[in-house]
Amino acid sequence: MQISQFLAKNLIHLGNSTKQRSQWIPKDISANLYADQAGIYPKRESPAFVTGRAEDHLHILFSLSKAHALIKIVAEVKKSSSEHHRTMSFQDELRVLFKRHGIEYDERPLWD
Repeated sequence: MQISQFLAKNLIHLGNSTKQRSQWIPKDISANLYADQAGIYPKRESPAFVTGRAEDHLHILFSLSKAHALIKIVAEVKKSSSEHHRTMSFQDELRVLFKRHGIEYDERPLWD
């Protein structure tokens, strides 16, 4: 008996949580964050089957392509979760959080 090829299907359940599982991912940000991360899988020939998100984590079930290493996909997902800092400064992000939660503050001592 001669085997001409091997077939494998690796299903991966990948979870990505906030630091210390803090519940800080608001719905208006989570949709964009999730969309950025979800776009990674088709580019790496690793289609997603089930996805989900909450205030403290994102998760996805996908089929890992034999052409791409899992560690590379995980690195891209992790990188995409911090991409919003490139378009919004820390100061602007803090202002948005304060405003969203109705926190009054004085900017002068914050940036010194």
